[in-house]
Amino acid sequence: MKLKSYLKMFYSVIFVFLFMCFINMNYAQADADSFKVKNNSGKKISKLYISHDDKTWTFDIGDGIDNGETITLQWAEWTDELPCKLEIMCDFADESESDEVEFDFCEKGLTLIFE
Repeated sequence: MKLKSYLKMFYSVIFVFLFMCFINMNYAQADADSFKVKNNSGKKISKLYISHDDKTWTFDIGDGIDNGETITLQWAEWTDELPCKLEIMCDFADESESDEVEFDFCEKGLTLIFE
């Protein structure tokens, strides 16, 4: 009877350990697959573009990013094969655009600041 009790406790500890590992992996993956964009430009950002090898993708930023606002963007799963260094630029609501700048998106806790 005592052996049965110890086995239950052993399996419970293993289950909790594996569950905690799974949760930590998901949080780490979410952090690695996202980045922040802060708008300090004085005008609203209307579109955000990422490019590599003459291919350009538009990020969905909804109604835009207001001046002073910071948003977190999530990479799509298909982007896992892209290199770390990508070019980024944006369009502003007044129809002007930013310069294209290269960023290392593998940098942990990356925040892009448009000024």
